[in-house]
Amino acid sequence: MSNPPVRVGLLLDSNTVPVWVEALLTELIEKQYATVALRVYDKGPARETKAPDYNFIDRFTLRIADKLHQTFAEAPSRVADAFEPKDISGLLADIPQLAVPTVKTDRVDVLPDEDIETIRSYDLDLIIRIGFGILENPILHVPKHGVWALHHGDERRNRGGPAAFWETMQSWDTVGSVLQRLTHGKNNRLVLSRSQAPVDRFSIAQTKNNLFWKSQAMMSREIERLHMLGAEAFFSPKRLPKQSELQFYSQRLYEFPHPREYFCLTLHKIWEKIKFITHNKRCVEQWILLYHLSDDPQTSARQYKQLIPPLDRFWADPFAIERDGKYYIFVEEYPYNTEKGHISVIEMDDEGNISDSEPVLVTDSHLSYPFLLEHEGELYMIPESVATNSVKLYRCVEFPNKWEFVQDIMTDVNLVDATLFFKDGLWWLFGNQSYGNRVNRWDECYLYSSKDFRDGNWQSHPSNPISSDVRNARPAGAIIEYNGRLFRPSQNCSRYYGYGFNMSEIVTLTPDEYEEKLVSRIMPNWDEEIIGTHTYNRAGRLNIMDAIKLRRRRR
Repeated sequence: MSNPPVRVGLLLDSNTVPVWVEALLTELIEKQYATVALRVYDKGPARETKAPDYNFIDRFTLRIADKLHQTFAEAPSRVADAFEPKDISGLLADIPQLAVPTVKTDRVDVLPDEDIETIRSYDLDLIIRIGFGILENPILHVPKHGVWALHHGDERRNRGGPAAFWETMQSWDTVGSVLQRLTHGKNNRLVLSRSQAPVDRFSIAQTKNNLFWKSQAMMSREIERLHMLGAEAFFSPKRLPKQSELQFYSQRLYEFPHPREYFCLTLHKIWEKIKFITHNKRCVEQWILLYHLSDDPQTSARQYKQLIPPLDRFWADPFAIERDGKYYIFVEEYPYNTEKGHISVIEMDDEGNISDSEPVLVTDSHLSYPFLLEHEGELYMIPESVATNSVKLYRCVEFPNKWEFVQDIMTDVNLVDATLFFKDGLWWLFGNQSYGNRVNRWDECYLYSSKDFRDGNWQSHPSNPISSDVRNARPAGAIIEYNGRLFRPSQNCSRYYGYGFNMSEIVTLTPDEYEEKLVSRIMPNWDEEIIGTHTYNRAGRLNIMDAIKLRRRRR
Protein backbone atom coordinates (compact mmCIF):
# COMPACT_ATOMS: atom_id res chain seq x y z
CA MET A 1 0.00 0.00 0.00
CA SER A 2 1.50 3.35 -1.03
CA ASN A 3 1.86 6.19 1.44
CA PRO A 4 -0.75 9.00 1.37
CA PRO A 5 0.29 12.30 -0.24
CA VAL A 6 2.28 14.65 1.96
CA ARG A 7 0.01 17.43 3.28
CA VAL A 8 1.86 20.71 2.75
CA GLY A 9 1.23 24.20 4.08
CA LEU A 10 2.80 27.36 2.63
CA LEU A 11 4.02 30.50 4.39
CA LEU A 12 3.84 33.38 1.90
CA ASP A 13 4.20 37.15 1.94
CA SER A 14 2.04 37.69 -1.16
CA ASN A 15 0.77 36.07 -4.36
CA THR A 16 3.67 37.53 -6.35
CA VAL A 17 6.63 35.17 -6.22
CA PRO A 18 9.75 34.42 -8.29
CA VAL A 19 9.22 31.88 -11.06
CA TRP A 20 11.36 29.27 -9.23
CA VAL A 21 8.75 29.32 -6.43
CA GLU A 22 5.93 29.04 -8.98
CA ALA A 23 7.69 25.97 -10.45
CA LEU A 24 7.92 24.40 -6.98
CA LEU A 25 4.25 25.01 -6.21
CA THR A 26 3.15 23.76 -9.64
CA GLU A 27 4.94 20.47 -9.00
CA LEU A 28 3.38 20.08 -5.56
CA ILE A 29 -0.10 20.71 -6.94
CA GLU A 30 0.18 18.58 -10.08
CA LYS A 31 2.16 15.58 -8.80
CA GLN A 32 0.70 12.72 -6.77
CA TYR A 33 3.20 12.78 -3.90
CA ALA A 34 1.91 15.96 -2.22
CA THR A 35 -1.24 17.96 -1.51
CA VAL A 36 -1.10 21.69 -0.82
CA ALA A 37 -3.66 21.96 1.97
CA LEU A 38 -3.24 25.52 3.28
CA ARG A 39 -1.64 28.84 2.39
CA VAL A 40 -0.80 31.31 5.13
CA TYR A 41 -0.06 34.98 4.41
CA ASP A 42 1.91 37.36 6.60
CA LYS A 43 -0.40 40.36 7.09
CA GLY A 44 1.53 41.87 9.97
CA PRO A 45 3.29 45.24 9.72
CA ALA A 46 6.28 45.40 7.41
CA ARG A 47 9.56 44.91 9.20
CA GLU A 48 11.55 48.10 9.41
CA THR A 49 14.87 47.99 7.65
CA LYS A 50 17.55 50.52 8.36
CA ALA A 51 19.25 51.89 5.27
CA PRO A 52 23.06 52.19 5.43
CA ASP A 53 24.20 55.61 6.57
CA TYR A 54 26.34 56.43 3.54
CA ASN A 55 27.73 59.88 2.90
CA PHE A 56 27.70 61.54 -0.53
CA ILE A 57 31.06 60.05 -1.58
CA ASP A 58 29.98 56.55 -0.56
CA ARG A 59 26.66 56.86 -2.44
CA PHE A 60 28.47 58.11 -5.53
CA THR A 61 31.01 55.27 -5.26
CA LEU A 62 28.17 52.76 -4.97
CA ARG A 63 26.50 54.05 -8.15
CA ILE A 64 29.78 53.99 -10.07
CA ALA A 65 30.61 50.46 -8.85
CA ASP A 66 27.12 49.24 -9.83
CA LYS A 67 27.45 50.75 -13.31
CA LEU A 68 30.94 49.32 -13.82
CA HIS A 69 29.87 45.90 -12.61
CA GLN A 70 26.80 45.68 -14.84
CA THR A 71 28.65 47.05 -17.89
CA PHE A 72 31.97 45.23 -17.71
CA ALA A 73 31.91 42.45 -15.11
CA GLU A 74 28.44 40.91 -15.24
CA ALA A 75 27.24 38.55 -17.96
CA PRO A 76 23.66 37.58 -18.80
CA SER A 77 22.27 34.33 -17.45
CA ARG A 78 22.23 31.41 -19.87
CA VAL A 79 19.22 29.68 -18.32
CA ALA A 80 15.63 30.74 -17.60
CA ASP A 81 15.49 33.68 -15.20
CA ALA A 82 14.65 32.16 -11.82
CA PHE A 83 13.48 35.52 -10.46
CA GLU A 84 10.91 36.60 -13.04
CA PRO A 85 7.88 37.64 -10.92
CA LYS A 86 4.78 35.48 -11.25
CA ASP A 87 1.24 35.85 -9.93
CA ILE A 88 0.21 32.56 -8.28
CA SER A 89 -3.30 33.60 -7.19
CA GLY A 90 -4.83 31.50 -9.98
CA LEU A 91 -2.59 28.53 -9.26
CA LEU A 92 -3.63 28.55 -5.58
CA ALA A 93 -7.27 29.59 -6.10
CA ASP A 94 -8.75 26.35 -4.73
CA ILE A 95 -6.49 26.14 -1.67
CA PRO A 96 -7.74 27.43 1.70
CA GLN A 97 -6.00 30.58 2.90
CA LEU A 98 -5.34 32.28 6.20
CA ALA A 99 -4.16 35.85 6.79
CA VAL A 100 -2.05 36.11 9.93
CA PRO A 101 -1.32 39.41 11.72
CA THR A 102 2.22 38.52 12.80
CA VAL A 103 3.98 40.44 15.53
CA LYS A 104 7.55 41.48 14.73
CA THR A 105 9.94 41.23 17.68
CA ASP A 106 13.62 41.80 17.03
CA ARG A 107 14.19 39.57 13.94
CA VAL A 108 11.45 37.03 14.80
CA ASP A 109 7.91 36.73 13.42
CA VAL A 110 5.43 35.64 16.10
CA LEU A 111 2.09 34.13 15.06
CA PRO A 112 -0.97 34.65 17.33
CA ASP A 113 -2.04 31.62 19.35
CA GLU A 114 -5.49 31.44 17.75
CA ASP A 115 -4.00 31.35 14.25
CA ILE A 116 -1.56 28.64 15.30
CA GLU A 117 -4.50 26.54 16.46
CA THR A 118 -6.27 27.14 13.15
CA ILE A 119 -3.16 25.95 11.28
CA ARG A 120 -2.98 22.92 13.57
CA SER A 121 -6.53 21.94 12.57
CA TYR A 122 -5.37 21.31 8.97
CA ASP A 123 -3.29 18.32 10.12
CA LEU A 124 -0.27 19.29 8.02
CA ASP A 125 2.73 17.03 7.49
CA LEU A 126 5.05 19.95 6.84
CA ILE A 127 5.09 23.67 6.18
CA ILE A 128 7.33 25.31 3.58
CA ARG A 129 8.58 28.75 4.57
CA ILE A 130 8.68 30.89 1.43
CA GLY A 131 7.89 34.22 3.06
CA PHE A 132 7.91 35.41 6.70
CA GLY A 133 11.05 36.04 8.76
CA ILE A 134 12.74 33.97 11.46
CA LEU A 135 10.26 31.66 13.20
CA GLU A 136 10.30 30.38 16.77
CA ASN A 137 8.15 28.01 18.80
CA PRO A 138 5.35 26.98 18.79
CA ILE A 139 4.68 27.13 15.01
CA LEU A 140 7.79 25.02 14.36
CA HIS A 141 6.13 22.01 16.02
CA VAL A 142 2.64 22.32 14.54
CA PRO A 143 3.22 20.19 11.40
CA LYS A 144 4.17 16.55 11.98
CA HIS A 145 7.53 16.98 10.23
CA GLY A 146 8.20 20.62 11.00
CA VAL A 147 8.79 23.79 8.99
CA TRP A 148 11.12 23.38 6.01
CA ALA A 149 13.18 26.18 4.49
CA LEU A 150 15.94 26.64 1.95
CA HIS A 151 19.18 28.39 2.79
CA HIS A 152 21.17 29.63 -0.20
CA GLY A 153 24.79 29.35 0.85
CA ASP A 154 27.06 26.97 2.73
CA GLU A 155 26.89 28.11 6.35
CA ARG A 156 30.04 26.12 7.13
CA ARG A 157 32.03 28.40 4.83
CA ASN A 158 30.22 31.73 4.70
CA ARG A 159 27.36 33.25 6.66
CA GLY A 160 25.41 36.30 5.66
CA GLY A 161 24.74 37.23 2.04
CA PRO A 162 23.61 38.19 -0.51
CA ALA A 163 23.23 34.74 -2.06
CA ALA A 164 25.92 34.00 -4.71
CA PHE A 165 27.50 37.47 -4.39
CA TRP A 166 30.70 36.69 -2.54
CA GLU A 167 31.12 33.29 -4.14
CA THR A 168 31.12 34.95 -7.59
CA MET A 169 33.01 38.14 -6.79
CA GLN A 170 35.82 36.22 -5.08
CA SER A 171 35.76 33.35 -7.65
CA TRP A 172 35.12 30.57 -5.15
CA ASP A 173 34.96 27.02 -6.43
CA THR A 174 31.32 26.28 -5.45
CA VAL A 175 28.21 27.83 -3.95
CA GLY A 176 26.22 25.75 -1.48
CA SER A 177 22.56 25.35 -0.62
CA VAL A 178 20.85 23.60 2.27
CA LEU A 179 17.34 22.26 2.82
CA GLN A 180 16.62 22.36 6.53
CA ARG A 181 13.92 21.65 9.05
CA LEU A 182 13.86 24.64 11.40
CA THR A 183 14.17 24.15 15.12
CA HIS A 184 14.20 26.56 18.07
CA GLY A 185 17.01 29.14 17.87
CA LYS A 186 18.10 30.94 14.71
CA ASN A 187 21.26 28.85 14.26
CA ASN A 188 19.59 25.51 14.92
CA ARG A 189 18.13 23.22 12.28
CA LEU A 190 18.08 19.67 11.04
CA VAL A 191 19.83 19.45 7.67
CA LEU A 192 17.71 17.37 5.27
CA SER A 193 19.84 17.77 2.15
CA ARG A 194 22.94 19.60 0.94
CA SER A 195 24.13 20.59 -2.50
CA GLN A 196 27.12 22.28 -4.12
CA ALA A 197 26.67 24.13 -7.42
CA PRO A 198 29.28 25.68 -9.72
CA VAL A 199 30.24 29.34 -9.57
CA ASP A 200 30.29 31.39 -12.75
CA ARG A 201 33.21 33.66 -11.93
CA PHE A 202 31.97 36.41 -14.28
CA SER A 203 28.25 36.39 -13.57
CA ILE A 204 26.44 36.72 -10.26
CA ALA A 205 23.19 36.27 -12.21
CA GLN A 206 24.29 32.96 -13.69
CA THR A 207 25.61 31.64 -10.36
CA LYS A 208 22.46 32.70 -8.53
CA ASN A 209 20.10 31.40 -11.21
CA ASN A 210 21.61 27.92 -11.21
CA LEU A 211 21.71 27.92 -7.39
CA PHE A 212 18.00 28.73 -6.98
CA TRP A 213 16.80 26.36 -9.71
CA LYS A 214 18.88 23.60 -8.16
CA SER A 215 17.58 24.26 -4.65
CA GLN A 216 13.99 24.26 -5.97
CA ALA A 217 14.66 20.81 -7.40
CA MET A 218 16.13 19.72 -4.05
CA MET A 219 12.97 20.80 -2.18
CA SER A 220 10.66 19.00 -4.66
CA ARG A 221 12.81 15.87 -4.57
CA GLU A 222 12.96 15.62 -0.78
CA ILE A 223 9.21 16.02 -0.36
CA GLU A 224 8.72 13.25 -2.91
CA ARG A 225 11.29 11.15 -1.03
CA LEU A 226 9.39 11.68 2.25
CA HIS A 227 6.26 10.39 0.54
CA MET A 228 8.07 7.41 -0.96
CA LEU A 229 10.04 6.30 2.12
CA GLY A 230 7.74 7.32 4.95
CA ALA A 231 8.79 9.46 7.89
CA GLU A 232 10.74 6.83 9.85
CA ALA A 233 13.04 5.95 6.97
CA PHE A 234 13.28 9.52 5.70
CA PHE A 235 14.44 10.94 9.03
CA SER A 236 16.78 8.07 9.80
CA PRO A 237 20.17 9.47 10.93
CA LYS A 238 21.81 6.92 8.63
CA ARG A 239 20.08 8.45 5.60
CA LEU A 240 20.31 12.16 6.44
CA PRO A 241 23.47 14.19 5.84
CA LYS A 242 25.86 14.14 8.76
CA GLN A 243 24.75 16.79 11.26
CA SER A 244 27.35 19.20 12.63
CA GLU A 245 26.22 19.98 16.16
CA LEU A 246 29.56 21.57 17.10
CA GLN A 247 30.25 23.31 13.79
CA PHE A 248 32.20 26.42 14.84
CA TYR A 249 32.33 29.39 12.48
CA SER A 250 35.29 31.76 12.58
CA GLN A 251 35.05 33.64 9.27
CA ARG A 252 33.75 37.16 8.70
CA LEU A 253 30.03 37.86 8.42
CA TYR A 254 29.53 38.16 4.66
CA GLU A 255 27.19 41.10 4.12
CA PHE A 256 26.85 43.36 1.10
CA PRO A 257 30.16 45.23 1.13
CA HIS A 258 30.76 48.86 1.89
CA PRO A 259 30.75 50.89 -1.38
CA ARG A 260 34.54 51.26 -1.35
CA GLU A 261 35.04 47.50 -0.94
CA TYR A 262 32.43 46.85 -3.63
CA PHE A 263 34.28 49.25 -5.95
CA CYS A 264 37.59 47.42 -5.35
CA LEU A 265 35.94 44.01 -5.86
CA THR A 266 34.44 45.23 -9.14
CA LEU A 267 37.77 46.58 -10.43
CA HIS A 268 39.43 43.28 -9.57
CA LYS A 269 36.66 41.34 -11.36
CA ILE A 270 36.98 43.56 -14.46
CA TRP A 271 40.76 43.00 -14.49
CA GLU A 272 40.17 39.26 -14.15
CA LYS A 273 37.82 39.37 -17.14
CA ILE A 274 40.30 41.40 -19.22
CA LYS A 275 43.00 38.81 -18.53
CA PHE A 276 40.57 36.02 -19.49
CA ILE A 277 39.68 37.70 -22.81
CA THR A 278 43.35 38.43 -23.57
CA HIS A 279 44.28 34.84 -22.76
CA ASN A 280 41.61 33.55 -25.17
CA LYS A 281 42.97 35.74 -27.96
CA ARG A 282 46.54 34.49 -27.44
CA CYS A 283 45.88 30.83 -26.72
CA VAL A 284 43.57 28.04 -27.72
CA GLU A 285 42.45 25.47 -25.16
CA GLN A 286 42.64 22.04 -26.78
CA TRP A 287 41.65 18.69 -25.37
CA ILE A 288 44.49 16.17 -25.81
CA LEU A 289 45.20 12.62 -24.61
CA LEU A 290 47.67 11.47 -21.96
CA TYR A 291 48.85 7.89 -21.63
CA HIS A 292 51.15 5.66 -19.61
CA LEU A 293 51.92 1.96 -20.05
CA SER A 294 52.37 0.08 -16.77
CA ASP A 295 51.20 -3.10 -15.05
CA ASP A 296 49.43 -1.16 -12.29
CA PRO A 297 47.37 2.03 -12.42
CA GLN A 298 49.71 5.00 -12.83
CA THR A 299 48.74 7.57 -10.20
CA SER A 300 51.43 10.18 -10.96
CA ALA A 301 50.00 12.48 -13.64
CA ARG A 302 53.39 13.97 -14.51
CA GLN A 303 54.57 10.53 -15.73
CA TYR A 304 52.02 10.50 -18.57
CA LYS A 305 53.02 11.20 -22.17
CA GLN A 306 51.00 13.44 -24.46
CA LEU A 307 49.12 12.55 -27.65
CA ILE A 308 48.29 15.85 -29.34
CA PRO A 309 45.72 16.12 -32.15
CA PRO A 310 46.00 18.59 -35.05
CA LEU A 311 45.13 22.18 -34.14
CA ASP A 312 41.84 22.00 -36.04
CA ARG A 313 40.23 19.53 -33.60
CA PHE A 314 40.36 18.01 -30.14
CA TRP A 315 40.33 14.51 -28.68
CA ALA A 316 38.56 13.84 -25.37
CA ASP A 317 36.72 11.16 -23.34
CA PRO A 318 39.09 8.26 -24.12
CA PHE A 319 37.89 4.67 -23.62
CA ALA A 320 40.19 1.81 -24.59
CA ILE A 321 40.17 -1.92 -25.25
CA GLU A 322 43.07 -4.34 -25.78
CA ARG A 323 42.97 -6.74 -28.73
CA ASP A 324 45.80 -8.94 -30.07
CA GLY A 325 48.54 -7.01 -28.30
CA LYS A 326 47.27 -3.62 -29.48
CA TYR A 327 45.19 -0.93 -27.85
CA TYR A 328 42.23 0.70 -29.52
CA ILE A 329 41.41 4.09 -28.05
CA PHE A 330 37.90 5.36 -28.79
CA VAL A 331 37.53 9.12 -28.36
CA GLU A 332 35.24 12.03 -28.94
CA GLU A 333 36.80 13.75 -31.94
CA TYR A 334 35.60 17.32 -32.37
CA PRO A 335 36.59 19.20 -35.55
CA TYR A 336 36.17 22.89 -34.83
CA ASN A 337 34.79 23.63 -38.30
CA THR A 338 31.82 21.27 -37.85
CA GLU A 339 31.13 22.17 -34.21
CA LYS A 340 29.88 18.60 -33.71
CA GLY A 341 31.63 15.65 -32.15
CA HIS A 342 31.82 12.13 -33.50
CA ILE A 343 33.50 8.93 -32.28
CA SER A 344 36.90 8.01 -33.70
CA VAL A 345 39.40 5.25 -32.95
CA ILE A 346 43.18 5.52 -32.54
CA GLU A 347 45.31 2.37 -32.66
CA MET A 348 48.32 2.11 -30.31
CA ASP A 349 51.01 -0.56 -29.99
CA ASP A 350 52.80 -1.58 -26.79
CA GLU A 351 55.54 0.96 -27.47
CA GLY A 352 53.14 3.91 -27.57
CA ASN A 353 53.15 4.35 -31.36
CA ILE A 354 49.77 5.46 -32.67
CA SER A 355 47.85 5.53 -35.94
CA ASP A 356 45.89 8.44 -37.32
CA SER A 357 42.41 8.83 -35.87
CA GLU A 358 39.63 7.24 -37.92
CA PRO A 359 35.91 8.05 -37.55
CA VAL A 360 33.83 4.99 -36.56
CA LEU A 361 30.50 6.49 -35.52
CA VAL A 362 29.06 9.68 -37.02
CA THR A 363 25.42 10.72 -36.59
CA ASP A 364 23.32 13.82 -37.13
CA SER A 365 23.73 14.76 -33.45
CA HIS A 366 26.78 15.41 -31.31
CA LEU A 367 28.46 12.31 -29.83
CA SER A 368 30.97 12.01 -26.99
CA TYR A 369 31.94 9.75 -24.05
CA PRO A 370 32.13 6.42 -26.00
CA PHE A 371 31.57 4.04 -23.06
CA LEU A 372 32.58 0.48 -24.01
CA LEU A 373 30.91 -2.67 -22.73
CA GLU A 374 31.74 -6.34 -23.44
CA HIS A 375 28.92 -8.82 -22.78
CA GLU A 376 28.25 -12.37 -23.99
CA GLY A 377 30.95 -12.17 -26.66
CA GLU A 378 29.69 -8.86 -28.07
CA LEU A 379 31.30 -5.42 -27.85
CA TYR A 380 28.88 -2.56 -27.26
CA MET A 381 29.25 1.20 -27.15
CA ILE A 382 27.02 3.70 -25.34
CA PRO A 383 28.08 7.15 -26.55
CA GLU A 384 26.69 10.24 -24.92
CA SER A 385 23.92 11.50 -27.24
CA VAL A 386 21.88 13.74 -24.94
CA ALA A 387 20.65 15.84 -27.87
CA THR A 388 18.39 12.90 -28.83
CA ASN A 389 16.86 12.79 -25.33
CA SER A 390 17.80 9.12 -25.06
CA VAL A 391 20.61 6.70 -24.15
CA LYS A 392 21.59 4.76 -27.27
CA LEU A 393 23.22 1.34 -27.56
CA TYR A 394 25.47 0.37 -30.48
CA ARG A 395 27.05 -3.02 -31.30
CA CYS A 396 30.38 -3.56 -33.04
CA VAL A 397 29.82 -5.62 -36.19
CA GLU A 398 33.32 -5.27 -37.63
CA PHE A 399 36.05 -4.38 -35.15
CA PRO A 400 37.02 -1.62 -34.67
CA ASN A 401 35.47 0.45 -37.45
CA LYS A 402 31.89 -0.64 -38.00
CA TRP A 403 29.08 -0.15 -35.48
CA GLU A 404 25.33 -0.51 -35.79
CA PHE A 405 22.53 0.94 -33.72
CA VAL A 406 20.77 -1.64 -31.56
CA GLN A 407 18.20 0.23 -29.48
CA ASP A 408 17.51 3.00 -27.01
CA ILE A 409 18.07 1.65 -23.51
CA MET A 410 16.57 4.83 -21.98
CA THR A 411 14.13 7.28 -23.54
CA ASP A 412 12.71 10.67 -22.55
CA VAL A 413 15.75 11.38 -20.42
CA ASN A 414 18.43 14.06 -20.65
CA LEU A 415 21.15 11.87 -19.18
CA VAL A 416 24.85 12.38 -19.97
CA ASP A 417 27.90 10.11 -19.69
CA ALA A 418 26.07 6.84 -19.04
CA THR A 419 28.47 4.46 -17.26
CA LEU A 420 27.42 0.83 -16.75
CA PHE A 421 28.71 -1.78 -14.33
CA PHE A 422 27.58 -5.33 -13.43
CA LYS A 423 27.53 -6.44 -9.80
CA ASP A 424 25.49 -8.93 -7.74
CA GLY A 425 23.18 -9.92 -10.58
CA LEU A 426 22.28 -6.35 -11.54
CA TRP A 427 23.40 -3.83 -14.12
CA TRP A 428 24.07 -0.42 -12.61
CA LEU A 429 23.94 2.77 -14.66
CA PHE A 430 25.52 6.02 -13.44
CA GLY A 431 24.80 9.27 -15.29
CA ASN A 432 24.20 12.96 -14.78
CA GLN A 433 20.86 14.63 -15.34
CA SER A 434 19.48 18.15 -15.37
CA TYR A 435 16.31 18.56 -13.35
CA GLY A 436 13.66 19.97 -15.70
CA ASN A 437 16.39 21.25 -18.06
CA ARG A 438 16.94 24.16 -15.66
CA VAL A 439 19.93 22.88 -13.68
CA ASN A 440 23.31 22.36 -15.26
CA ARG A 441 24.25 18.79 -16.13
CA TRP A 442 27.51 19.01 -14.21
CA ASP A 443 25.79 18.98 -10.84
CA GLU A 444 23.90 15.78 -10.04
CA CYS A 445 24.67 12.09 -10.57
CA TYR A 446 21.83 9.56 -10.71
CA LEU A 447 22.00 5.79 -10.30
CA TYR A 448 19.73 3.17 -11.90
CA SER A 449 19.63 -0.63 -11.85
CA SER A 450 18.23 -3.33 -14.13
CA LYS A 451 18.50 -7.09 -14.53
CA ASP A 452 19.20 -6.61 -18.25
CA PHE A 453 20.72 -3.42 -19.62
CA ARG A 454 18.90 -4.00 -22.92
CA ASP A 455 15.32 -4.24 -21.67
CA GLY A 456 14.89 -0.56 -20.75
CA ASN A 457 13.49 -1.46 -17.34
CA TRP A 458 15.71 0.78 -15.22
CA GLN A 459 14.83 1.37 -11.57
CA SER A 460 15.77 4.68 -10.01
CA HIS A 461 17.83 4.32 -6.84
CA PRO A 462 16.07 5.64 -3.70
CA SER A 463 19.16 7.73 -2.85
CA ASN A 464 19.03 9.68 -6.12
CA PRO A 465 20.80 11.85 -6.81
CA ILE A 466 23.69 9.92 -5.27
CA SER A 467 25.77 13.10 -5.59
CA SER A 468 24.53 16.68 -5.70
CA ASP A 469 28.01 18.17 -5.59
CA VAL A 470 29.50 19.66 -8.75
CA ARG A 471 32.94 18.61 -7.47
CA ASN A 472 32.27 14.85 -7.68
CA ALA A 473 29.04 14.11 -9.56
CA ARG A 474 29.46 13.59 -13.32
CA PRO A 475 31.05 10.27 -14.40
CA ALA A 476 34.68 10.45 -15.56
CA GLY A 477 35.24 6.91 -16.86
CA ALA A 478 34.42 3.26 -16.28
CA ILE A 479 34.09 1.82 -12.78
CA ILE A 480 37.49 0.42 -11.72
CA GLU A 481 37.96 -2.90 -9.91
CA TYR A 482 41.32 -2.91 -8.15
CA ASN A 483 42.56 -5.12 -5.30
CA GLY A 484 39.03 -6.29 -4.55
CA ARG A 485 37.64 -2.75 -4.28
CA LEU A 486 35.48 -0.63 -6.57
CA PHE A 487 36.34 2.92 -7.56
CA ARG A 488 34.20 5.47 -9.41
CA PRO A 489 35.98 8.21 -11.37
CA SER A 490 33.98 11.45 -11.24
CA GLN A 491 34.45 14.90 -12.71
CA ASN A 492 35.24 18.05 -10.76
CA CYS A 493 33.51 20.86 -12.65
CA SER A 494 33.67 23.41 -9.83
CA ARG A 495 35.89 26.07 -11.41
CA TYR A 496 34.88 25.26 -14.98
CA TYR A 497 33.86 22.26 -17.02
CA GLY A 498 36.70 19.74 -17.20
CA TYR A 499 38.70 21.22 -14.34
CA GLY A 500 39.69 17.89 -12.73
CA PHE A 501 38.50 14.47 -11.68
CA ASN A 502 38.33 12.31 -8.55
CA MET A 503 38.62 8.72 -7.44
CA SER A 504 35.94 7.63 -4.97
CA GLU A 505 35.67 4.17 -3.47
CA ILE A 506 32.21 2.62 -3.72
CA VAL A 507 31.62 1.45 -0.16
CA THR A 508 27.99 0.29 -0.49
CA LEU A 509 26.07 -0.60 -3.66
CA THR A 510 22.68 -2.26 -3.16
CA PRO A 511 19.15 -1.59 -4.48
CA ASP A 512 18.42 0.32 -1.25
CA GLU A 513 21.72 1.96 -0.29
CA TYR A 514 24.63 3.70 -1.96
CA GLU A 515 27.73 5.16 -0.36
CA GLU A 516 31.04 6.28 -1.79
CA LYS A 517 34.11 7.75 -0.12
CA LEU A 518 36.45 10.25 -1.75
CA VAL A 519 39.95 8.80 -2.13
CA SER A 520 41.77 11.46 -4.15
CA ARG A 521 41.30 14.54 -6.30
CA ILE A 522 43.27 14.93 -9.53
CA MET A 523 43.90 18.62 -10.28
CA PRO A 524 45.71 20.15 -13.29
CA ASN A 525 48.72 21.28 -11.27
CA TRP A 526 51.58 19.24 -12.68
CA ASP A 527 52.20 21.26 -15.86
CA GLU A 528 51.58 24.98 -16.41
CA GLU A 529 50.25 24.27 -19.91
CA ILE A 530 47.65 21.79 -18.59
CA ILE A 531 44.54 23.48 -17.13
CA GLY A 532 42.03 20.63 -17.01
CA THR A 533 41.46 16.86 -17.06
CA HIS A 534 38.18 14.98 -16.80
CA THR A 535 38.35 11.33 -17.92
CA TYR A 536 40.43 8.32 -16.84
CA ASN A 537 40.27 4.74 -18.11
CA ARG A 538 42.46 1.65 -18.15
CA ALA A 539 42.80 -1.36 -20.49
CA GLY A 540 45.55 -3.97 -20.06
CA ARG A 541 48.74 -1.97 -19.36
CA LEU A 542 47.35 1.23 -20.85
CA ASN A 543 46.40 4.11 -18.57
CA ILE A 544 44.63 6.79 -20.62
CA MET A 545 43.31 10.23 -19.64
CA ASP A 546 42.47 13.48 -21.36
CA ALA A 547 43.59 17.02 -20.56
CA ILE A 548 43.08 20.61 -21.65
CA LYS A 549 46.35 21.97 -23.05
CA LEU A 550 47.07 25.63 -23.69
CA ARG A 551 48.44 26.12 -27.18
CA ARG A 552 49.47 29.37 -28.86
CA ARG A 553 47.21 30.48 -31.68
CA ARG A 554 48.79 30.63 -35.09
CA ARG A 555 49.48 34.16 -36.30
